[in-house]
Parts: sequence; C-alpha cells; structure tokens
Amino acid sequence: NRCAMELAMNHTAEAEQAFRNSLERAPTETAYGNLGTIAFGNKDYRKALDYYLKARDLNPRNDGIWRNLGDTYAMLGDEANVKESYGRAASLLSAAMRTNPSRGAAWMTLAFYEGKVGRRVEAEKALASAEQRGATDLPSLLKKAQVYALLGEKEKAIQLVLHCLMQGLSRTDDELSM
Repeated sequence: NRCAMELAMNHTAEAEQAFRNSLERAPTETAYGNLGTIAFGNKDYRKALDYYLKARDLNPRNDGIWRNLGDTYAMLGDEANVKESYGRAASLLSAAMRTNPSRGAAWMTLAFYEGKVGRRVEAEKALASAEQRGATDLPSLLKKAQVYALLGEKEKAIQLVLHCLMQGLSRTDDELSM
C-alpha cells in the first residue's frame, strides 16, 4: 500500500499524511502504530505515546505495540510503565510461543522482553530456545547482543556486535535495532 511504500522510501512526511488519510477512512492499529513510530523517530515521545496507546486499544494482544509503548515510556522516564509494557509484551509473546514454539527469532525477541523486565532466568531460557531453533541470522544475533547487555554481560554483547559487523551488518542496521 502507499503508506508502507512512502515509509520504506523514507518519505516520512508523505507517509505520515498517507497514514492520517487512512485513519480518516477507518482507524487501524497499523496506521496508529506507524504514526507512533514516525513521531518516535522525530523524538516527539508524547505524540508517539498517544498513537501507540490508540494502536493498543485497537489490538491489545500485539506484543510489538507493547514493546513500542515500553520504549516510549523509557524515553519519557516512566520506569514503572516501561516494566509493565515489556512485561505485557513478554506475556503475550510467551502465550503465542506455546501455540507455535518453532520460530527461533520469536524466542530471541522473548529473551529481549524478559531482559528488559529484569527476569534473567526467563531471558536465559528464551535465549537457549532461540539458539536451539536456529536463530543465527544477523538481526537475531544483534538482538542477542542486546539481551547480553541487558543481563550485564557487556563484553559478550560487544563481541557479538563486532561479529555481526564483520558478517556484513551495516552501521545503519546496528543503529536501527538499538
């Protein structure tokens, strides 16, 4: 669709207008979520929060929206809501993993969520599950580095990021994932 195309081509203003036009026709989680992401990228965290809350209200079972809320609350310095949002994201993804446990990348994301909440044992279990299920692509490895950092294993995190860069991860990819 046009909205996604504009966003993919980094035409932020055009994408924002296309998402707003889409909302005039019908409110959708996708439009609100993408407007939140645009506002977040512009460092307008209050506006991002408003959009993400609207997306959450339309689909409270989307772990990604809860993650976005957690990131936004972090930028606003609201630690209680950071933990609550990441905890909800972890719960939702964990429930989904009981239905389809084969996706290694999803286990890596769960490890990240658990790390954000400070649940070390759960994060380590999810990391092991991710590894068992072959989560060895660069985005998964970069997320693993983030989990290591969250768990206080900075040297492992640094070594893994360096490995990813040597395997072809661009600096832009690295910055986008953090």
